[in-house]
Amino acid sequence: MSQGSTVLPTTGVFSGLTEQGNINAALAALLSNNSGGAAPSAPTQYQFWADTSVSGQVTLHWYIGTTWVPLLVADTSTDAIIDDPLSPKNWVAASGTHDAIVATYDPPLATLVDGMVLSFRATSANLTTAPTFDPNGLGAGTITKNGGQALAIGDIPGNLAEIQLRYNLANTRWELLNPPAVPVGGIVPYFGGTLPSGFALPQGQNFSATTFPAANAVLGTTYGNPGGGNFTMPDLRGRFFFNLDAGGSGRITSAGGNFDGTVLGNAGGAQNRALSSTNQLPQFTPSGTIGGSQTFNDIWMYGGTANPATAGPGNQFVPSSLTVQGSSFSFTGNAIGSASPSTFPTIPPAMGINCMMRIA
Repeated sequence: MSQGSTVLPTTGVFSGLTEQGNINAALAALLSNNSGGAAPSAPTQYQFWADTSVSGQVTLHWYIGTTWVPLLVADTSTDAIIDDPLSPKNWVAASGTHDAIVATYDPPLATLVDGMVLSFRATSANLTTAPTFDPNGLGAGTITKNGGQALAIGDIPGNLAEIQLRYNLANTRWELLNPPAVPVGGIVPYFGGTLPSGFALPQGQNFSATTFPAANAVLGTTYGNPGGGNFTMPDLRGRFFFNLDAGGSGRITSAGGNFDGTVLGNAGGAQNRALSSTNQLPQFTPSGTIGGSQTFNDIWMYGGTANPATAGPGNQFVPSSLTVQGSSFSFTGNAIGSASPSTFPTIPPAMGINCMMRIA
């Protein structure tokens, strides 16, 4: 059916049937201007058009200015209706800076409404805990987590991150609806071999502060200061980690022969130990009896008088054997053991996996 304009005749005399036909033709032409597989050829301002070019669905368009704006898509078999995916709705690519984000929506926002949701594509990560968001020059409001909690550095992950905010009118703030699960600087046990994007193994390596500004803001120079616009990652290779011993618990101290566990980034410990003094042995008092007749070879005897000329200095001699009879005896001897004692392991049963850190 043509989508050209059709009007009723304004002159002449018509019978009832003729007039009815003209009216039906005009209504059909009017209907064709509002539906069909192609847009009306001469649309009027704010006219609606039901696009039937795709089989099984109807897309409702609204003519604004010089453009058909898609609004809704309806499934003709189920009557289900969704927002048209071709319309960005309340979305825009943001501008401004990493902590003063600006967004210009078109059509422009006239006012901020409680509960409204706006989306934008970020250009960089937030480097403070209180970035702001200003849509269409209506005023910059602080971005927080749900409930007003301050953001962590890097909760807006960085360039090209898709961000959703909901406006809280009572507190004039924007609440981030999709924060990342792991903050920048957070560690995640990972049993895979290939790390996901945005994570790195903390191996004491240097990274560019320009490439990873959020990680640089979190780590600073705590784990090294290489200079040249770089920062140093912690080195967790072959190490367990513990909760910082703050608050005066005294569980990990230098006085305890280890290291100061109250300082962030301090490291120590070893995978094995060697005893170097009998003071490190636990106290032990032996007891018991030796019954019958026992023979001990190579026993040094002191204070004897037998053949002192051959026994050596100090009136000592070494009999070939000594036989003790009776129910018990006691003796004192020299130190027993090696001059270079072997070490023993201090690591409990363990498994080596990747502990990856989020850096972007």
